[in-house]
Amino acid sequence: MWLLLLLHAIFASTYTLGKSSLLYATPVFAVSIRLFLSAIVLFAFLLYQGKSFQIKRRDFLLFASLSFFLFYSYIPDFMVLPYISSTKWALIYSLTPFCTALIAYFQKLEHMSWMKMVGLCIGFVGMMPVLILDGDTNALGGLWRFSWPEIVMFLCMVSYSYGWVIAHKLIRQKKYDAALVNGVGMLIGGMAGLATSPLVESWSAGPVSSFWPFCAIMIPLVLATTLAFTINTYLLKFYTVTFLMFLMFVDPLYVALYGRVFLGEQVSGYFFVSIFMLFVGLYLFYKEELKHCSIEP
Repeated sequence: MWLLLLLHAIFASTYTLGKSSLLYATPVFAVSIRLFLSAIVLFAFLLYQGKSFQIKRRDFLLFASLSFFLFYSYIPDFMVLPYISSTKWALIYSLTPFCTALIAYFQKLEHMSWMKMVGLCIGFVGMMPVLILDGDTNALGGLWRFSWPEIVMFLCMVSYSYGWVIAHKLIRQKKYDAALVNGVGMLIGGMAGLATSPLVESWSAGPVSSFWPFCAIMIPLVLATTLAFTINTYLLKFYTVTFLMFLMFVDPLYVALYGRVFLGEQVSGYFFVSIFMLFVGLYLFYKEELKHCSIEP
């Protein structure tokens, strides 16, 4: 159990470290260099294990789509991140399991029972208090009671979820190694982001304002990204994917703690209302899911 708690403590740290990196670098450059370096670490890990890097030509389009939807979505995500707290960022991305299941249902990859639909509805409704009433992004205006950064981040979460559906196809149906799938996606997404950065950001003084502080954040961020992936892969030997995804609800709690301690971010009572409803929705959804899933190797 301690490994499960450690896994999500590491995952949650990437939200806080990711936002901290924006203090010393432009958003697109910061996320792109993170993806690029994480890919290099994953490829080094694969090389150490002696695994194949071969990709079939007919699957190139799937890998390109994965990079766009799963990793390139980080770019607009990080562009609006300065206007959103890291806690709200984590809370929005806690909807990823819901959104992924919904996309898989419309693509006829999964069955959607009534209990799952109830869980989905509770989860989405649970997001409303923190998004509508907890306004930390009013400076940019918005649509109705939602700020533009929140809308952009929600769309990025949907793109991120669709990317995981593509990743599932590559790993389960095409039988590619999970580290290779993530590594290729990160590499392409990171390189595309680095090419995009000078087009959408000012490089007159360089993309990094303070080199050594940026490195001090980027090194643990890259290590946390790859370490979390390694631990998650190891835990698949003992737990189902369903159970591991269910535990994502604890990430915003960790992020709220990190954000309070390291970034001075405040957490309102609306956050705890949303996290409670999100947990109830996840519980109902995955309780139903466990009836139909098999134990993963």
